[in-house]
Amino acid sequence: MKIPTLLVPCLVIGLVGSAAAESALVIERLGVERGQLRAVLRLENAFDADRRTSIERGLPVTVRFTTELWRERRRWWDAQIDSRVRSYRVRWDPGERLFRLEPSNRRVAAETFETLDALLEELSRRVVDVHPRWELEDRHRYYVEAEAAIRPLTLEEFRELDGWLSGRIRGNGPEGETPPADRAPADDEGSVPGALFDFLRKWAGFGDTILRARSPLFRPGDLEEIPGP
Repeated sequence: MKIPTLLVPCLVIGLVGSAAAESALVIERLGVERGQLRAVLRLENAFDADRRTSIERGLPVTVRFTTELWRERRRWWDAQIDSRVRSYRVRWDPGERLFRLEPSNRRVAAETFETLDALLEELSRRVVDVHPRWELEDRHRYYVEAEAAIRPLTLEEFRELDGWLSGRIRGNGPEGETPPADRAPADDEGSVPGALFDFLRKWAGFGDTILRARSPLFRPGDLEEIPGP
């Protein structure tokens, strides 16, 4: 995919959550490609050593990117034009001995990596659609707000994953097949109890981390049109 060229400087960074102060989300570029306004997002220092160690020990995380397009209105509240979300799960697959980057969109294939560093390098730079260019008017000024939420595994997700691993690793499913989600073990069937799970998650340092960024105001005509192949 071609990367849109930035003709307006983008960089307003915000941080909420448990990550270190140097963690940031950057709107690196804005541009138009194939009729779509697109943003290049970059995560900086979002995964410290403790978080990486937790992932390597088997506690997955979900990373959710949200982009919003707003139109400036000088005498009233700004108008939200569009909002889009893309989510990914990052986890270690002990069966394949690989790290997996799994989009929430099931039509998009998961990617595998031999090292966590390689996965996080890929994940930390995302090109995302924001809104169709043809629906924007040059007489208006717009801006893009972006958010990256890094969230620990929930207990429900853990039980689903634990049920899958029970069949994949311990052989509970027929011939190693994945057991269905509704057969994931409950607390009294040997799965990790909720209180213990919360303790493990907090011990691993897995509080939610939310990073935010906002672009400067721009007019659609300020953005370069990137021709398709």
